[in-house]
Amino acid sequence: MQDHLMPTEPGPFLDRALLDTAPATGARLASQAATQLDRVMSVGPFRGEDKPIPLRPVFLPRQQYEALPRVARRLRRLMAAACHRRAATPRALAQALEWQRPGPSLWTEDMSQNRWALEMARPDFVLRDGVPQLMEFNVNSAMGGTEQLPRMDRVYWSRPDIRDAAARWPMWSHDAWEERRRLILRAGRAMGRPRPAVAMLGWEEKAGYGSEEAFADVIADLRSNGIPTFYVRPGELRVRGDHAYVGTNRIDIVLRTFVTADADQGDIDLGPLREIVRRNAALVLSPEACQLYSSKRAIAWLTEDAASGALASADRRFIQRHVPSTHVLRRDGNRLVSASGGDLSGVLREQEKWILKPFQGHSADGIVTGLSCSEAEWNAVVEEAASRGTYIAQEFIESDTMEIPLYNPVDGTSSMVKSRCVLSPLLFGEACGGILARHSGTNKGEIVNTGTGTMNSTFGWE
Repeated sequence: MQDHLMPTEPGPFLDRALLDTAPATGARLASQAATQLDRVMSVGPFRGEDKPIPLRPVFLPRQQYEALPRVARRLRRLMAAACHRRAATPRALAQALEWQRPGPSLWTEDMSQNRWALEMARPDFVLRDGVPQLMEFNVNSAMGGTEQLPRMDRVYWSRPDIRDAAARWPMWSHDAWEERRRLILRAGRAMGRPRPAVAMLGWEEKAGYGSEEAFADVIADLRSNGIPTFYVRPGELRVRGDHAYVGTNRIDIVLRTFVTADADQGDIDLGPLREIVRRNAALVLSPEACQLYSSKRAIAWLTEDAASGALASADRRFIQRHVPSTHVLRRDGNRLVSASGGDLSGVLREQEKWILKPFQGHSADGIVTGLSCSEAEWNAVVEEAASRGTYIAQEFIESDTMEIPLYNPVDGTSSMVKSRCVLSPLLFGEACGGILARHSGTNKGEIVNTGTGTMNSTFGWE
């Protein structure tokens, strides 16, 4: 091929071979790449049932790639400041957020636990004209992507075609397991345990996603880096004296891999873990207080603070650039208003410009877009949300789209699919452990998650 026809970016360079329709070339390469990735990723959910398999990472040029964790870190700082202006303790913050403590809770007021609440975070962004726009903030040790991204990256980097592309264009990804290891060691040193013993909490379910096998590679990675790690189901934990144990092994740090609010659905026995938290017998990463910072109401506080003059002008402009206008939705007589009494009647008049989200929840639970409803349906949804007073109305962002090569496992074909994409930097302290991408075809609706599409990794390039 002549030089002037050579692709100038790694994505098109790879796509040209992956989508070659000659049976002996592209079709075989795509099938092999998809089969290899699907086999490695089968230990956990990474795509919806019968959904396509990505054939390569999402590629972002350096400037866009580096902007995501930079924006994420600053927004985390601003969100923490907004919360702490309104409450001095976790209990007071829970009250200010109207946070409903889940039934299977691990709540504690102990600051030796809660000081680590913000250390693991995954803000979700979409791009509008290339600029990151915050959708929500996930703060939890059970955030999706931490286990999946390193597995996916190892598959991608093992492929000759991707290594060939990397020889033409410098490219990189980050390792979530490495950054979490560093956080674990930092937490251990703070406890006086430079090589802390870790309990990797699993669970039982039909699909086996919480099984010991599902975490075998993660545990092997921690052990190979000098961190004693044990697969443990929560009911197997015990407290003896001042310390937590599994069998005869002392445990210093408990790594929670499930959302505690969902524990009753998975028949997870939290009794021993509650005792560990109550007696501060081990550090639980992340503590229950982390979920306060995931409240959508905290995002509304960013909008309120940017409008009130409470912030420095640079912070105010930063929020206005990266946070869609977000308001608590309430009813005051016949009026729709924000928590501060501002008029929100436009939520009804211009439904295509708004999306409703409950304060709490994950996996797009309870989220409704105006674009997905008839006028009558939207009016009913808005009325219900305003009556409850525990929903935000957020400006709907028409995100940039990108074309991704996907393999359809149902019919064995590959094609470029115009997709919406949510990009989520994984933060461990100040470090970025990679950027999770979730994408689905634009014909699948406005909400993108693993159920409607697939997880993917994001590579930077230059």
